[in-house]
Amino acid sequence: MTSVIHHVADNYYNKLPPQYQDDALKERIVSTLKTAVGLEAPDLSWEMDGEKQTLKDLTGYDYYVVVFFSSGCGHCQTEMPQFYQFISGIENIQVVAVGLEDDRAQWESMAGGYHEFINVIDLEKWSSQRVKDYGVQGIPSYFILDKDKKILAKPQDFEELRSMFEAR
Repeated sequence: MTSVIHHVADNYYNKLPPQYQDDALKERIVSTLKTAVGLEAPDLSWEMDGEKQTLKDLTGYDYYVVVFFSSGCGHCQTEMPQFYQFISGIENIQVVAVGLEDDRAQWESMAGGYHEFINVIDLEKWSSQRVKDYGVQGIPSYFILDKDKKILAKPQDFEELRSMFEAR
């Protein structure tokens, strides 16, 4: 599928006169291509205890879940506690939870309850590079990765994520 999109973009869309091209559409297509199932996930970085950490540097788990959420999002306030309770019962999985936030204190009160997650705050919210790299259009957004950080699935919501892990 990604090869078809590349073909159309390279051979047709990018050859249109600039006034007929939509930059926002092109950005969404590029980010969708970067997070296609089967590809290596875009790297994420954050600071923890004064040291830079990256997704690519994480080791020792069979699965990784990258989840984008916000403490001010109603869906996130409902799903994240359910997700945390469910995922805590699964061995050999690491979660990187990226909070798209306006306020550090509000994020800390929500993320502080998720002790087993790697909690990353992103105060740039929707304009952040992380959001652009992953093509996040809504929250919460889940990305399930294998041990090599290849994208296995992008479930639409917690229920779809749960059914995927329960089927394994």
